[in-house]
Amino acid sequence: MVSAYFGFETKRDMYDAFEGDPFSYYGGGSDSFAGIKPSEAGSWSRTSFATYVGLDFDITKAFLLGGAIRYEDFSDFGSNTSWKLNGRYKIGENAALRASASTGFRAPSLHQRYITLSQYIIVPGFADPQLQGTLANDDPAVVALGVPNLTAETSDNYSFGVTAKLAKNLSFSADIYNIKVKDRVLFSSQIKSIDGNLDGSDQVEQILLDNNVLALQFFINAVNTKTTGADIVLDYSNIPLGNGKFGASLSMNFNNTKIDGAVSNPPILEAGGYEIFNRREAGRITDARPKSKILLGLNYKTDKFNVALNNTSFGEVTVFDDVDPNLDQVHSSKIVTDLILGYNFNEKFSVSVNANNLFDVYPDVLDENLRSAGGRFLYSSEVTQMGFKGANYSLNFNFKF
Repeated sequence: MVSAYFGFETKRDMYDAFEGDPFSYYGGGSDSFAGIKPSEAGSWSRTSFATYVGLDFDITKAFLLGGAIRYEDFSDFGSNTSWKLNGRYKIGENAALRASASTGFRAPSLHQRYITLSQYIIVPGFADPQLQGTLANDDPAVVALGVPNLTAETSDNYSFGVTAKLAKNLSFSADIYNIKVKDRVLFSSQIKSIDGNLDGSDQVEQILLDNNVLALQFFINAVNTKTTGADIVLDYSNIPLGNGKFGASLSMNFNNTKIDGAVSNPPILEAGGYEIFNRREAGRITDARPKSKILLGLNYKTDKFNVALNNTSFGEVTVFDDVDPNLDQVHSSKIVTDLILGYNFNEKFSVSVNANNLFDVYPDVLDENLRSAGGRFLYSSEVTQMGFKGANYSLNFNFKF
C-alpha cells in the first residue's frame, strides 16, 4: 500500500509596537516597565511560503517506510529545505519497532528581531532603580558590540522506539530521542559594568552611556545544544469495576540537555571581560527544567460520574549564580496532586470540579543571593517545576449544542 500527501502554505507575520501614553514613559515612566517611547515604536512584517510532499510505502506487510520533504522561503531569511525519514516494523500482531530521522528549521520570531523596550531594575549598590534596555538585534548599539545579525535555528533529530500490547487492556511504549539544535535563539546576559562604576572606561561602558542605560540585553544565536531523552508509557485501561470502568497510566520522561561546543563571545566583549552568555543563562538551558517527570494517573468512569486523580513528580532543578558555582542552589523534586470530579446530568450538560495542586505544594525558596528585584521575590522566575501559585480550584459547566 502506498500513501502520498502534499500541501502548500503561505503566511504573513506582523509585529506592532504601539507608542504608549506620554505619561507612561515621562520622567522614567511607570513602575518597572515604562511605556513604549516613540523611538521604540514601530511596525514590522514578513511573508513566507512553504510546500511539502510525503510518501509512505508498505514494503512488506510488516515493514513500512516513509519520507517527507519541506521547502520554505522567508522574505527576510531566504530559504530552507528540511526532510524526514521514518520507518515501522511489526513484530507479530501486538508489537512494533519504529524509528525516524529528520532535520528542522525555525526562523526567529519578529519580536526576537525587533523588540525594543526599557525596564527599571533593582541593582545591588544603587539606591534607586536603574534603567535596563532591551534592544533589537540590529540596533546600532548591539551592532557596535560586535553581535551578528540573527539567523535561523536548525536541528537534527533522531528517535527509536517500541510499542506493544501486552494484554487485552495493557499497552506499553518506549522511545528514546536525540535532538541537536544549532544557533539556538536565546536572550543574552545583561551587559553591564563589571565593577559597578559606569564611567565609560572601556568601549562597552561607553556604549551603555551613549544609550542612557545601566545594562543591555538582546536576542542572539547563543549556543548549540544537544538533548537526549526517553519517553515511557504504560497504560492499563477500560477495566470493568462495579458500574463503571477503571483505568491507570504511568508516564515517564527522562531528559538531559547540554551546551554543545563553546559560546562565541564577540571580540569587543571578550577584550573587556564581558560575557554575552554567562553561566546563569547557560544554566537556564541545561538545568532550569526537570530532568525527569513521572505521572501516575488513576481514573474511574460510570455513565453519570467520573473521577481522576493524577500525581506528578517533578525532578530537581538548579538556579545558577552568575559566577560562583558554590552559590548555585538545587531545588528538590516535588510531587503535585490534581483531582477532578465530574458529573453528567445528561448527554448535553455536565459539571466538573477541578483541584489543581491539591496539597498546596510550593517550590523551594530562593537563597537570598539569587533573588531578583532587590530580594523581594521568594521564588525563581528562571527555573520552572510546577509554578508558585499553590493550590487552585475551578468549577466548570459544559453544555453541548
